[in-house]
Amino acid sequence: MFATNLRSFVSRRVCVVMSVVAVIVVSLAVPAGASSVSPSKWAPKFCNALVKWQSTLKTEGEAASASISSHSTDLTAARDDLVSYLGKSVAATQTAIKTIKAAGTPSSTNGAKIVSKLVGGFQAASTVFATAKSDAAKLSTTDATAFADAGTQIQTNLSTASSKVTGGFSGIAKLDAKNELNQALAKATACKAVSG
Repeated sequence: MFATNLRSFVSRRVCVVMSVVAVIVVSLAVPAGASSVSPSKWAPKFCNALVKWQSTLKTEGEAASASISSHSTDLTAARDDLVSYLGKSVAATQTAIKTIKAAGTPSSTNGAKIVSKLVGGFQAASTVFATAKSDAAKLSTTDATAFADAGTQIQTNLSTASSKVTGGFSGIAKLDAKNELNQALAKATACKAVSG
């Protein structure tokens, strides 16, 4: 039973992450960096970072789900798999933040503000994953019921926190007052993989 719940938990986390990605792109994604670059040069770099982040979380989530399934009677191994997945999610999010910052600041209206908002949103996501990792490390490995109950609470906490992360990206589209970044994102081939 707990293996089924954990598989569902990991799958839902990947879905939440994908939803956050969609909100970022639809709300008009824009990153952070030291140098000023044109929106057309910035957009593919940003989207490549986003695609890599999304792909890593999806791949690691699927691997964790499969591994948890194979440990249906071993609570310690299942806990360790979950902790490992959440740790990789933190690392992937931090890598995305660094890559987005390295892409530079778009030389469009409010480019620096947009980058700051995006980086803040990703940092919030990293914190959410780190907190969940810490909570997962405390899961009982001697009582399957306690393990399942605590796992459900972690899932609930992640769902609640993910709405706060998504809320952190609100207002980005309004900052792109001249629609420069939105147009650059729409034209960039790399962004098509993110926006679908």
